Amino acid sequence: MRKLIIFTDLDGTLIDHQSYSYSDAKKALKKISDDKIPLILVSSKTRAEIEAIRQDLKKDGFNINHPFIVENGSAIYIPRDYYDANLRMYANDANSINFCHPEFISGSHKILKPSNSAGRQVQNDKQNSNLNHFSIISKNQFQIIKISQVNYQDLIKILKEIEKQIDGKIIGFNNLTPQELSDECGLTIEAAKLAKKREFDEAFRIEPDEPELYNQVKKLIYEKGLNYTKGGRYAHIMGKQDKGLAVGILSKLYKKQFNNIRTIGIGDSRNDLEMLEVCDQGYLVANPKKPVDSTIISKKIHKLKEIGPKGFNKIVLKIISKS
Repeated sequence: MRKLIIFTDLDGTLIDHQSYSYSDAKKALKKISDDKIPLILVSSKTRAEIEAIRQDLKKDGFNINHPFIVENGSAIYIPRDYYDANLRMYANDANSINFCHPEFISGSHKILKPSNSAGRQVQNDKQNSNLNHFSIISKNQFQIIKISQVNYQDLIKILKEIEKQIDGKIIGFNNLTPQELSDECGLTIEAAKLAKKREFDEAFRIEPDEPELYNQVKKLIYEKGLNYTKGGRYAHIMGKQDKGLAVGILSKLYKKQFNNIRTIGIGDSRNDLEMLEVCDQGYLVANPKKPVDSTIISKKIHKLKEIGPKGFNKIVLKIISKS
């Protein structure tokens, strides 16, 4: 039997966009926990934010002590002794695999209608770059596969340079106080403080909020040799990593552990497409504010009618019942 592995986005997928609650997904979470199915949290959120969510899940009786992926694929956090063999041995063996192969690389050029030439150039740069030279760090209770090779402060400087080239204002998390971020997102002050503890990528918005400005900034970010993505609320600037690359690496580790696996990806936005594409099957839950992007044309990705955690709950219970 194939071992089921579930990768899920957080905001707008497992967690409701407005209430930040996973209450509508509790039945699926209980089944996942009871059946000891690996549930991998994959998010633009920081390590501090995801650790807080993991603690909340634990308090609610859900055993979700599995690896998690932070800041849009920037790093993978793996609990110590999670795999039977030494992680470094796994990773060294995995290093012989070409993680720059299209199987692991951002798939947006394959699952979306053609974009601009700058976007296609970044895809080519990714395939030619030496991304398989990631580093492994041991810290506290985790072993960390660090994929991002870009300094956070350098990203801040680059955004400031880009801001001078557009007719608008770029507002990053680094520009906002915890109170301001709390007011914008409906977070508690403590949650806003955790959201500001960014290590690998910078979340930002643009004033005025016009698609043309975001497209201009995206092009300028690509020209810097960096990556861009846009989630439900904010855009992000980062190194050449993405969720799909991190999920691909982690899937290889699971395959070495269990030999025969089945990977499922669940998300809610364009920011999740790379993750969904590298999984055996992908699902997009509905977003209450906007319809699922009609330009998504992958046969591998199914669009659900149910919103956020309700969609997560329904599809997970259905998949498990048929496993």
